[in-house]
Amino acid sequence: MYNLIHLKYALEIESTGSISKAAKNLYMTQPQLSRALKELEDSVGAALFNRTAKGVIPTEKGADFLSGARSVLSKLEEMEMGLKPTVLGKQDFLVSVPRAGCYSYAFDAFLEDIDFDLNMNLTYRETNAVRAIKNVCDRVNDIAFIRYRTEHENYFLREIEDRGLVYEVIHSAPFILLTSQNSPIANLKTITSQSLENLCEIIEGDYIVPYLPIAEVRRTLEFDAKRKTIAVFDRDTRTRILRSCPETYMFTSPVSNAHIEKNHLIERYCDIPNNSYCDILIYRRSYKLNHYDKKFVQKVQENLK
Repeated sequence: MYNLIHLKYALEIESTGSISKAAKNLYMTQPQLSRALKELEDSVGAALFNRTAKGVIPTEKGADFLSGARSVLSKLEEMEMGLKPTVLGKQDFLVSVPRAGCYSYAFDAFLEDIDFDLNMNLTYRETNAVRAIKNVCDRVNDIAFIRYRTEHENYFLREIEDRGLVYEVIHSAPFILLTSQNSPIANLKTITSQSLENLCEIIEGDYIVPYLPIAEVRRTLEFDAKRKTIAVFDRDTRTRILRSCPETYMFTSPVSNAHIEKNHLIERYCDIPNNSYCDILIYRRSYKLNHYDKKFVQKVQENLK
């Protein structure tokens, strides 16, 4: 009989292609995870992974075993959900979202439909896409919305597929540029890459692209070395920097007129290649969206129009 937690460990190794990365995601040390993998391989009677210079890849037998393990864990989750008692009047909603105002506004609207006289279990987390995917896999959240640049779509969809999740496209559009009304580019009719050369971009400090080829990582780092950036992890801090530093800008989805006016900002569309994003909803294949999940999806779609 296999240890179910060891099956989860093996699937995390397969997903990341690295024992060290998997250990980090699982909040373990690498030696601990290596020992657990060795115990599982001894139980199976075969090596599950081949070690390569680029990481680990499943052996032929390992690929078959991991496919079966994924099916077993998915089936167990379905059974657990079927046996889980329903609490009458309990309002359950657990979600991870991007750091974007449209989701915050959607949650405000969502709360207007919540009955505060009833018991509730509501969790709203703003985080990056990779963490949101892990939150759903680990059942920290039931659903998540993730945002990625469309040029990175294949890498994110591969991660979602490898994790045994399903997705629905919610919205896709060009990024808009947000900057101060006092910015040097505020009066430009057309903004190009050249227009931004002397300005400083505010970026998400923990934006990660799974499976991104090393050549692409190097190209990005080389590009970063030639530009000015401020990495920020908090949405409110980004707004304060934009408001107080006219030399800064950021790419985002459209924001409300009230937010723009309050913070003395302007929106501009840009003539810049690959400057678009996609928002998708993800959840476990065995998970059934409940009434509150569907209600929040509706509110998000309304705010993304």
